[in-house]
Amino acid sequence: MTEDDQLLISSAFKAFLNWLDSLKLRGIVQLPEISFESISLDETLQVDKDGLLHFNLSYLKLCSVKYFVTILLHEAYHVYINGIPNKRDAVRVRDFYQNQMMLHIDIEADYYVARFFSVHYKCSYEDYLQIYYSGSSAFLDEEVRPLKFERFVGSMLTICHFFKYHEMAIYRLSPESVRIYQTNPIAILHKGTHSETKKIKLSIEDLNTLQKIYHKPNEFGEAEYVYSMKTILENAIDGNFNIEPRVTFSS
Repeated sequence: MTEDDQLLISSAFKAFLNWLDSLKLRGIVQLPEISFESISLDETLQVDKDGLLHFNLSYLKLCSVKYFVTILLHEAYHVYINGIPNKRDAVRVRDFYQNQMMLHIDIEADYYVARFFSVHYKCSYEDYLQIYYSGSSAFLDEEVRPLKFERFVGSMLTICHFFKYHEMAIYRLSPESVRIYQTNPIAILHKGTHSETKKIKLSIEDLNTLQKIYHKPNEFGEAEYVYSMKTILENAIDGNFNIEPRVTFSS
C-alpha cells in the first residue's frame, strides 16, 4: 500500500466518523487509533480488546482503493452506529433477530456510505456506480445466494433513491419476490418518519439483468454497467405507485 493510499483511507475513515457525529446519530467521544498492519481474517475491519482498529489490507489487491474505502466505511458504520464491532457479533445478531434484521442494517450502512461519498467527495450517482464497478468482481460467490442478491437489489434501489431525491428511503423487497422473480414486486420503504408500501416497476428481464450484473460483472464494460444499473433502477423508483385501498360503503 502506498503512502497516498494510506492517507486516503485514514482521512476518509476519520472524516466519516466525524460526519456521523455531526448528524447526531451517535456521539463519538474520541477517534480510535488505527493500525495498518494487515490481518489474516475474513473481516474487513477488526476491533481488538484495547479498542485498536485493524484493517484487512489484503482486499486492496482485489479492488480499487476507493471501493475498499466503501467497504471499510460500511463496517465502520456497523461498529459505531449499530454496535457490531466484529463478525462474531454479527452472527449473534442473526441468531437473535434472524437474517432479515442484518440485511436491513446492511442496506442502511450502504445508504450512509453513499451519502457520505456524495457530500465528502462530491460524487454523482454515475461516479458512485463507477466505484462499485471497480470492485464488483472482488467478492463474487460461485452461486447466486438469494439473501445476498436481495440485499444487493435493496441497496442499489436505496442508493438510487438517495441520489435522485436526496432523502433516506431503505428499500426492502420480500425474499419471495427476488427468488421467484415476481414482476413489479412489492417493496417496503423505511423512511425517517414512516414506512410506505409500494409496488416498484421491475420486470423479470430487469431482475435477470441485475442478477447478471451482480454475479457476472466481468461480462459488462464500465459504461454498460453504469448505464444498465442507472436505467433499470431509476425506472424502478420512478415507476413506483401506492397500493390504493378500495373503500365501499353499504347499508
